[in-house]
Amino acid sequence: MNRAEKVFRDRFERSRIAVFKVAEYLHRVHKFTVTIPAMHLAPDTASMDDYLDDGDILVTDGNNAALTVEVKQKRRDFTCLLDYPFPTMMIANTRHVDRVRAHAYFICNKDLTYAFHVYGATKNNWWIESAKDEEKNTMDNFYFCNKELGEFVKL
Repeated sequence: MNRAEKVFRDRFERSRIAVFKVAEYLHRVHKFTVTIPAMHLAPDTASMDDYLDDGDILVTDGNNAALTVEVKQKRRDFTCLLDYPFPTMMIANTRHVDRVRAHAYFICNKDLTYAFHVYGATKNNWWIESAKDEEKNTMDNFYFCNKELGEFVKL
């Protein structure tokens, strides 16, 4: 298995765990009905686009509307605005954000104990920057926002 395949598989597994953690938080704390769509791991990186999802979690609000929630996990430890190690928050890859158009994003810390929560409706206050994907060792375009635009929550 080459490096790209290993990164791809590792990210999928970490993502699955983070999605369930955030879904449990949404159900326990906010009393939302949550649905986690089936997750299918592509057999290889060449066929990834055939396995794209339409969101990590579907949350049913008081009006029975299904709202999409996206979950990302950082390999960094943080609990709040003051100890987050960067001046801004990286939300996600621009292609993904523009394709899914989520109601909310949860950016989890490495231990899945805290997350930064930001609403998709604030996207007009986000900007695009090119940044290095440390695991894949490639450059890509990502959306960023000021940390004050969202909130840090205990999962």
